[in-house]
Amino acid sequence: MKLEPRKYQIEAREAVIKEWNKGNERTLLVLPTGCGKTIVFTDLLQTVLKAGQRALVLAHTGELLDQAIDKIEKFSDLGTSLEKASSTAVGSDKPIVVGSIQTMCRDNRLEQYPEDYFQYIIVDEAHHSLSPSCQKILGHFKKAKVLGVTATPNRGDQKKLEDYYQSKAYEYEFKQAIKDKFLCPIRVETVSAEIDISNVKMQNGDFAAKDIGETLDDYLSNIATVIKNKCADRKTVVFLPLVSTSQKFCEILNKIGVPATEINGKSINRDEILKDFKEGKYKVICNAMLLTEGWDCPEVDCIVVLRPTRSDSLYRQMCGRGCRLAPGKKDLLLLDFLWLSKRVDLMRPAVLVGTSSNIVERMTKKTLKKTDKEFDLLDLEKEAERDYQNEVEAKLMEELRASAERKKRRERVAAAQDTVHDIGKILGHSGLQSFKHQRTWERQPATINQKNLLKKYGLTDSDVQYITKGAASELITAFIKRRDKGLCTFKQARLLKSFGIKAGSLTFSEASKKISYELSLR
Repeated sequence: MKLEPRKYQIEAREAVIKEWNKGNERTLLVLPTGCGKTIVFTDLLQTVLKAGQRALVLAHTGELLDQAIDKIEKFSDLGTSLEKASSTAVGSDKPIVVGSIQTMCRDNRLEQYPEDYFQYIIVDEAHHSLSPSCQKILGHFKKAKVLGVTATPNRGDQKKLEDYYQSKAYEYEFKQAIKDKFLCPIRVETVSAEIDISNVKMQNGDFAAKDIGETLDDYLSNIATVIKNKCADRKTVVFLPLVSTSQKFCEILNKIGVPATEINGKSINRDEILKDFKEGKYKVICNAMLLTEGWDCPEVDCIVVLRPTRSDSLYRQMCGRGCRLAPGKKDLLLLDFLWLSKRVDLMRPAVLVGTSSNIVERMTKKTLKKTDKEFDLLDLEKEAERDYQNEVEAKLMEELRASAERKKRRERVAAAQDTVHDIGKILGHSGLQSFKHQRTWERQPATINQKNLLKKYGLTDSDVQYITKGAASELITAFIKRRDKGLCTFKQARLLKSFGIKAGSLTFSEASKKISYELSLR
């Protein structure tokens, strides 16, 4: 079958080749679940593999190995051989080896391959790249160019993939994939079950599965009723913390008339269970985190997460099981139970599309106010973005107003200081001429009483318009001292100045006589 990659898949392929050509021989590709990462690396290998060259595709589950073989065989002319358990690729003339990490890391397997046997290595679900077993394989073939492909770029143990990968060649965002209609829209309903997990212990950085399971026991019957009422026409996957909880929940669903099945690591008929679920024999499939990776059922259109987590990667893996497109499928319903927790880093639907912690926080607050009502996740994100922009703009306007007010205050303070200096020059008062505001309170506007008193001493409305408390206090003190010494008033001194006479040292009586004389000459 001819492979016809999507635009972003072509961009991803070219970006990886560019990184390799730049010398970044260990690079990363991030694509959301359901966006065809296997198609991308199949197309990539078809493009870069030359005659006589070989590639190794590594994965950690049988489902991922089967998926890789299926896509490579179907969409390329490259043959594959399998390195897993009793199956070996040693001696095969096929250019691609699809290998189990658990098998390839064994000494007796690695020793059969020279260090330069592979020119390219693809690590599927690359968030496992830093595991000792995977690192052992990569270290053996250290000359090969490596591409890590993942939908979740951070390991749950918080080790960063940048410790191994030199660059991130390309990332296609989950939100953009929905907008581009390569993933289905997500509708969310927050169910007001109020499951209190505040006292659940932490284990390996996440909520302890055993404690979560025990806490859930009292809520399972009510949750089952919710699923019966809200998911009757949907194909539903329920993620639970423990196999025992998963089995118990499956029994409850069947008792209330919801056709349900359960799958776990010890299920001997796993393929049959998944086939029956896909074909509609069951409406609900319960699992204890078994179906987070390597399983595709595009028809799934409802996800119920009953395994609260702090792990962004794990949460995305669970929700990602329902995001693929399928004929007749309109959207994914994500039931979000109202987990009551003191942990602010508990993963909720907002993290799937929120582009920043500010947006995620606002979306989550809005989500909690929309209990028992369905809403579109991208619509909620737009609403949160709009609110955030409005808050930013309001804050900016407030800052501008505050800045303008500070400027006005500085101008008022400077004007008040200049007024005191000018009065000091008229009176020949050195103290007033060198006045400066020293304390914060001095810069505050003068009181009405201060202004009225200054007017009595001869200041005009213009003089006192921007006068400060400190300036007013300084002037009033100076005027009182002049009065007590019998010196002329400021009003007299200002009038005499207009006649060209310095009157600062004149007494009140002397100033009066000079004023009378000057006026008689006019």
